[in-house]
Amino acid sequence: MQQQIPFHYGLFYGAMCHWLGREPDHKVNAGFDGFYDYVYCPKNKKEENHFEGLVQSIREWLDLFEIIFSGTRVEYSTSAGNERDKLALRITIRHEVPEPKKRDD
Repeated sequence: MQQQIPFHYGLFYGAMCHWLGREPDHKVNAGFDGFYDYVYCPKNKKEENHFEGLVQSIREWLDLFEIIFSGTRVEYSTSAGNERDKLALRITIRHEVPEPKKRDD
């Protein structure tokens, strides 16, 4: 098994936007709680094909990070977005948030 690295929001978000060609249509960044949710709604057939082709690569890349697998998913379907019957790519990430260090005052 390969070694995993701690989840890094900036690294993941920058790469995700680069791979997918733009920022998500909808996003929730709750890093303080270890939760991120991104939704991409393809704007045309070219984006539909592009997003579909990257689903497995995004899943494999997430495997490199220390995340909570039961709360993390990458799905591309009509049920993934906010509108019924429209395809959407949803990337949901959960990771452990370390307890704040106690200060010795």
